[in-house]
Amino acid sequence: MKKFISKRESIESAYLWIAALLIFIIMLELLTGWSMGSKSSPSQSLKINPEQFWFEIKLHCGFVSWAIFRAFITFPLIRATYNGMLRFREKRKIIANILFYVLTPILVVFLFLTLLYITGL
Repeated sequence: MKKFISKRESIESAYLWIAALLIFIIMLELLTGWSMGSKSSPSQSLKINPEQFWFEIKLHCGFVSWAIFRAFITFPLIRATYNGMLRFREKRKIIANILFYVLTPILVVFLFLTLLYITGL
């Protein structure tokens, strides 16, 4: 059986560059007092909305931690599962297409409707 988590043989430099960029953004946020926002979550000011500002700083620190973690750690079980799914698709194209393109959307819609029914919306 494959291990779920293992140390990488070599450090993944792309993740470290992403972490460095995010650290630079966090430093700019702390110096200016404005957090970097997006279309759905506009930037927040330390003076106007300090709770949201610190939440976004913590969120960005979590992204940095994840990027550094992924630079040194890999998940071989997930990769093996994905490769097994690709082999299954190559061997049984008709069954795979029915399963992935017909049954999966039906299951997702069923689960979504069930969730709406449970919550009473």
